[in-house]
Amino acid sequence: DGGVIKPLRLQTDTGAQKGFFDLWRYFAKRYRGIPNEQLSFNLFNEPPFSIKQSLYPIIARQLIAAIREVDPSRYSEVVFCGYGEPTERVADLLAVAKWMKSRYPQVRLRVNTNGLSDLIAGEPTAARFGGLIDSVSISLNAASAEEYLSLCHPKFGLRSYDAMLHFAKEVARYVPSVTMTIVK
Repeated sequence: DGGVIKPLRLQTDTGAQKGFFDLWRYFAKRYRGIPNEQLSFNLFNEPPFSIKQSLYPIIARQLIAAIREVDPSRYSEVVFCGYGEPTERVADLLAVAKWMKSRYPQVRLRVNTNGLSDLIAGEPTAARFGGLIDSVSISLNAASAEEYLSLCHPKFGLRSYDAMLHFAKEVARYVPSVTMTIVK
């Protein structure tokens, strides 16, 4: 094929899945003994729709199990964040969170988000975080809707800022810790 490397598809290629899990086993072994407070991993650091939605929770569960095979004490906190907005797939996020809480209730779960979950889903979502998510960090990033629009370019336009503030107030009713962050 002229030396061209074809991309592996995590959602369909069992060889790619095995390699992915083996890589995370290696990371768990390599970094065993480093305190959780000094180490953070993102399980998936790729565009949010590169894995078929129905397979995302299954692959995430297998990945976490692979890490725990090597180091059962890992991790004190799992953070849903990375390349893309985790609430683009809020149902998958919450399915993985529910599974995590059922298997590892001592592990804290945090969501780093732009706070636009309600606009993305087309319905209120904050209550669904209750009992599953321990902490939410929302990227405020601006002091006004206009500044937010200029800096963040949300696909929902000017209404995004007020929706984000509304989500922050609502999710604080259901999640023990809500933080808003800014970039400078």
